[in-house]
Amino acid sequence: MISIKDLKKGNYVLHDGQLAVVEEILKSNIEVRYVEIGGTAFCDMERVEAIPITEEWLLRLGLKISDQKLANIMTGSHYDKLYQKFGFYVGLKDGLIRYYYDPENWGPLDVSYVHHLQNSFYIATEIELKGLPVT
Repeated sequence: MISIKDLKKGNYVLHDGQLAVVEEILKSNIEVRYVEIGGTAFCDMERVEAIPITEEWLLRLGLKISDQKLANIMTGSHYDKLYQKFGFYVGLKDGLIRYYYDPENWGPLDVSYVHHLQNSFYIATEIELKGLPVT
């Protein structure tokens, strides 16, 4: 279960196993728009799940794999792959995001879920991280 405090409008979540986008956040529930089946619903938070970060989700959200030579220069070859979008970089190591770079900082990025990455990206860039999920 996700804490309602961790969500913001536009975050991707699963509601009863269906991919959905948060449309509105209320006191104890949220309204979502279903991506694949269409329609909207108000959801109790007990039935809302976070989506684990995967390489597939990085690509769905529009991050691109950076040139490996650049990745090695920027990270000292510490990461398997480096992804970027609008100057925001994330380093993938052993299938997990381990580090990020925004125009001002390198630092640890403790994200395990898509909504965490969306929120961190927004804080760093003031741009919503959206994408067209591949079904």
